[in-house]
Amino acid sequence: MPVQASNWDIDDARQLADVSLAQKMTTDFYNGIQRTMDEKIKDPRCLIDAEALASHVTMYTSPEVQSGAQNGETDSKTRKGKKKGTKPK
Repeated sequence: MPVQASNWDIDDARQLADVSLAQKMTTDFYNGIQRTMDEKIKDPRCLIDAEALASHVTMYTSPEVQSGAQNGETDSKTRKGKKKGTKPK
């Protein structure tokens, strides 16, 4: 039995194949990531204990900000607008 297809039918089929290929590539990509994560999570050293890391972190305050706080300045606008060597009004 002969089969006939118009140019439109062929073009429509090609576009469907392109979309299917893109969807397949995307699915394969995400599946690859999932497989990698599943393998890596088996090793207990792969996870970070954020609480333990943060427990010994200290905050650094620049000397300029510290001296402003000692002079009673609490507003950042006051510190930014003040030139070195001038007294606050």
